[in-house]
Amino acid sequence: MGVKVRRRKEKWWVFIDHNKQRKAKCVGSSKRSADHVAEMIRAKLVLGQFQFEGESKNRPFNRYFGNWLDTYARAHCKASTVKGYDSAYRNYLEPAFGETSIEDITREEVKTLAYGMLEQGKSQSYARGTLAPLSEMFNHAIEDGHLTVNPALRIFKKSRKARAEQKKKVQPLTRDELRLLLRTCKTKYPTSYPFVLLLARTCLRVGEAVALQWG
Repeated sequence: MGVKVRRRKEKWWVFIDHNKQRKAKCVGSSKRSADHVAEMIRAKLVLGQFQFEGESKNRPFNRYFGNWLDTYARAHCKASTVKGYDSAYRNYLEPAFGETSIEDITREEVKTLAYGMLEQGKSQSYARGTLAPLSEMFNHAIEDGHLTVNPALRIFKKSRKARAEQKKKVQPLTRDELRLLLRTCKTKYPTSYPFVLLLARTCLRVGEAVALQWG
């Protein structure tokens, strides 16, 4: 297996040796462009996503997801996030899709998995978290040209009525109410005042504020 860049008759070519097949692609007169094409092909070879025209397009979910998890996710996500993705894969995603090619996974199958978790007593937020790595993997497959749609997108889409009701529930404090809150906190709960002030002035969520460190 290998990818090489060579010049022939004033043109730059990319030579690909893969799965006992060899092909050459003329890129043009720019060596820079040829190097860029070669680098893209090498990346796809590493991910197991490269194929010659006419090769089978079957991409088993378990292998594709495993490659995505070991390359993109581990390089760009926190260790705790990767651990959660791996748990979702082992407990739900791999049993549901296994060897099925990613092109053949339907939205109905994803919905069956999602609502099946709800029937088992899992919360909707838990089900959303389980589908998160699946949806992200599909997004990358679309970017790589393997898919055109994401079958895991917005499975738990809220109705207009639900969104309107949620919006009505949000009642932020007025300026006067916030002043009263901070003044009362500073007087009666001085040790908590810096934290409350931080929340009020930065709009951080409680979890984000608690996670802050001096460094």
